[in-house]
Amino acid sequence: QELIKEKKIIQRFFETLAGKTNLAVYGYEKVKKALEYGAVETLFLSKKIKKEFREELTKLAEKTGAKIEIVSTDTEEGEQFYNLTGIGGILRFGI
Repeated sequence: QELIKEKKIIQRFFETLAGKTNLAVYGYEKVKKALEYGAVETLFLSKKIKKEFREELTKLAEKTGAKIEIVSTDTEEGEQFYNLTGIGGILRFGI
């Protein structure tokens, strides 16, 4: 059941990235910048990214009330997300 939920949340990220590209970001620098602007609605972090990146971005997300989703690589979508950079966000507004 947990894997089904995870597949759905990561699919939402990929759908947003494909359709409304100005409302999805990925990669450490872009996501960090979006978090600093308070633009991130949902932060996606792969379990496999470096712990220090995960901690830093989580702290920024908590300051702005962004939802945080930790993504495993147990699903095809999770592995695909990790291969994309393992760091992504759906934005409240375009930046």
